[in-house]
Amino acid sequence: MARSEMRSSALELRPIEYRFGSLAHIDGSASFSFGAELVTLAGVRGPSEVRIRDELTDKGTLEILFQPLGSPAALPATSLAASLRSLFSGIIRLNVYPRTLVQINLQTCSVPLEPHRPPTEEENDKLLPPHPDAPISAPEKSALINASMAGLIDAGVECRATVTSVSLACLPRRKAKELRENRRAWRAGEVDVTQEDDEMEEGDESTILLDPTPAELRWATSNHVFAFAFSGYSPQNPGQVLTELVFAESSGRAEWLKHKEVISLAREAAQSVLSVLRQTCRKNATET
Repeated sequence: MARSEMRSSALELRPIEYRFGSLAHIDGSASFSFGAELVTLAGVRGPSEVRIRDELTDKGTLEILFQPLGSPAALPATSLAASLRSLFSGIIRLNVYPRTLVQINLQTCSVPLEPHRPPTEEENDKLLPPHPDAPISAPEKSALINASMAGLIDAGVECRATVTSVSLACLPRRKAKELRENRRAWRAGEVDVTQEDDEMEEGDESTILLDPTPAELRWATSNHVFAFAFSGYSPQNPGQVLTELVFAESSGRAEWLKHKEVISLAREAAQSVLSVLRQTCRKNATET
């Protein structure tokens, strides 16, 4: 059984892993994974020569391309690439690289399996490929942001801060507990976690799950992706890390107080991801 499926706490991340230098013949590359099931890869080229039509005299040009797993890059992939370009345009010191191109190529290598669901008579027996316009899950977006930052570090591109990202979901409390307790069971095919619970009350109090799985996202009333930029320590308080929310994307309904709690939990989790990134950088530096 995968270790990533053995979480019992609602605020527990799957095992995090960074790997630098995953690709050859490229300026920088890195992979990032949440557990063994969600793996993303980033390759960075540049600063390099840019086409004349894209050349900027006062700063470098940033280009981000994303290739989803199992389907061509359609509107959701293009939209995500544009959002990440807006995010990293404020992180990379593009003014240091005028008349050049910094290109980030992103790819999803592996995604978690969907929970077991018995087929219906109306469904076709054939296994259909993913639809090109299917939305990209919140954990996948978070992993792609983390892989992008690691790729920039490996390429030696100058940045003003280090970015890490996490995803969260709000679920009815009873359903969230049930899903985490039955995680082992549905992987073995013993429990169908997608079966509707007729006893679920509409007013059931919600809880926050960190790094949700596909089964948990299916029942989520809202899901969120946050990225934070960490740029050192405060001069007034050396023990306080300077943190800035640089990316926020939410879907679904969430009360304002619950949304504030989600942001606070996301900030703490992003610091945990940052700690893993720093440890990996130190280990990589000593080995090379």
